[in-house]
Amino acid sequence: MKALLLLAALAFLAPVVSASDKPIDRGVANAAQALAFDLAEYPEAEAADLYKFLHQAIYGPGHAIPDADAAASWLDRELENLGPLLDAEQPCEVLGGSPILVRVNLRPFAAGGGDAAALLDAFVVTAGEIHGQPGQMGEAIEIVVRWLHSDGRENLADELEHLAAKLASKGYPAIHHSEAYIEAYRPAYRVITSKRAATHGWCEPHLKR
Repeated sequence: MKALLLLAALAFLAPVVSASDKPIDRGVANAAQALAFDLAEYPEAEAADLYKFLHQAIYGPGHAIPDADAAASWLDRELENLGPLLDAEQPCEVLGGSPILVRVNLRPFAAGGGDAAALLDAFVVTAGEIHGQPGQMGEAIEIVVRWLHSDGRENLADELEHLAAKLASKGYPAIHHSEAYIEAYRPAYRVITSKRAATHGWCEPHLKR
């Protein structure tokens, strides 16, 4: 079922991307296509969650690291309070961007005996490497809004467009997940590059989909 949803999503998204009158940044296109898959897997996502997805794909996790010690304490606390695995919870979610970024989901990571110190290092290093630009974020939002309209999701498209317009003047800051998303999916993850995730085997076989 999810595979069919993905094919349907990408079938709508491809002409939206290709119809642009200017070359589209590769990372932006990657993020928009990854979001199409993610929305098929997480149908309770609201405009804030779509915005957050694109923000992480474009800007990476830098906003979440005031300093390395704080990042380490935050990860320790979260790992201690994860709760049980969710049904069909995947080890990773692909965010797109350039380089390709992923969310490493902490419950599958911990259940598989993942190395917390290595994950923290990958998280901190990734934050220092990714330097997204407001123009990329604006372009990604524009593509996704057009795709949502073409897919008959006018309300979600309008909500994302309205939210982005409010946040654009503030330089596209990071925001939290919606309450509906938190309740439905209990998100707990760290954003790192797919290359680092693959090196440690944290996302296999998910990155081969």
